[in-house]
Amino acid sequence: MKILLNAVPFGYGPVSKILTVAKKLKAGGAELMFCGSGIAYDFMRREQVCDTVHLDLYEEEGARQLAGLSASFDYALTAMEPLFVKHLPAGVRRGYIDSLFWMWDTGHFDEFPELFQTDHYFVQNTFIAEQRSNKLPIRNPVVVGGIIDIPARQSKIKRRAVVHFGGIENIFNDSAQIRYPYRMMELLEQASWDTFDEVVVVCGERFAGELRQRGYRFADRIVSLPHDEFMRLLSDSALLITTPGLTTLLEAYAMGIETVFLPPQNYSQHLILNYLFGLSYPVELLNWSLFDSSFRLDPDMPEKEAVMAVQSGMEAFFDDDAQTKMFLQLLHPQIHDAGIHRQIGQFQRDFIHQTGTDGADRIAATVLGVRDEAAHY
Repeated sequence: MKILLNAVPFGYGPVSKILTVAKKLKAGGAELMFCGSGIAYDFMRREQVCDTVHLDLYEEEGARQLAGLSASFDYALTAMEPLFVKHLPAGVRRGYIDSLFWMWDTGHFDEFPELFQTDHYFVQNTFIAEQRSNKLPIRNPVVVGGIIDIPARQSKIKRRAVVHFGGIENIFNDSAQIRYPYRMMELLEQASWDTFDEVVVVCGERFAGELRQRGYRFADRIVSLPHDEFMRLLSDSALLITTPGLTTLLEAYAMGIETVFLPPQNYSQHLILNYLFGLSYPVELLNWSLFDSSFRLDPDMPEKEAVMAVQSGMEAFFDDDAQTKMFLQLLHPQIHDAGIHRQIGQFQRDFIHQTGTDGADRIAATVLGVRDEAAHY
């Protein structure tokens, strides 16, 4: 069975899901190829799990290339790239992995009605996503647990903290205008790290190089890592301090590493913190409304406006000494207090138990089932 893979070039989450599923499909005997652009293409090329082809769906030529490329494949699977589904020829069976199903407004589906007609619409079941999937006219929803691939937690844990910036490099951000990692590193430089023997900062390759050049005393290493190496690093670390991306959240929760969230640097991360707050998260979540009481997003606000509002809130935070001072005061006990870490750990165990971790296995079994159906007939 030949399967064409793709992921939206938005941070680490979507492409890591395709990688995780790809490993399962490959183990099941499938022949794979990945096509895509941006950080998704760079990530998959580095992982070397299958052949990769550069294909930019945000250019007209990319859509034409997809039509020709996909003709020889039995199935096409994307993580959260609606343009991939939109431009696939009619005869190609297709699946769509959606880990952020819970956050889309109706405008998203109005823009891409093709999503409802995919052969398999895989919904990662976080934040009442399953309930919502039953209310929309999706042809074939398949609700799955967390789409993650993690090593076992090491028995001997090092006094290491890992700082992780996820979701920074994406199609909606002009990389030349991104301030978050640089300004956040300046703030973290002011924090106390004496509980730890080592602090490792993990981010995208370009940012890692630039941050190393700037130099930060608190960071023993600033690196960009393949997914498997990042997971191994976490497996024997004591604490993860991360932007609140959903994939990293699920991986850390399933692994059992206590996790502290930095303020969000995009709209979906803002919503993730809101949902965690609604689940009675045991400690203060460092969302923008905590630092600025005037920061509010109306529930009916269109997504594009909300994206800009979060961006404005982030910019205001970094330019306000009172807000950044408050952030450092709140961050300190979350980094160092063992009692807080125990509370966070219990929340994490309850959350991952409810969500499940069977996503990659379920998706791979469903896709490979298409091959088995064809063989039967």
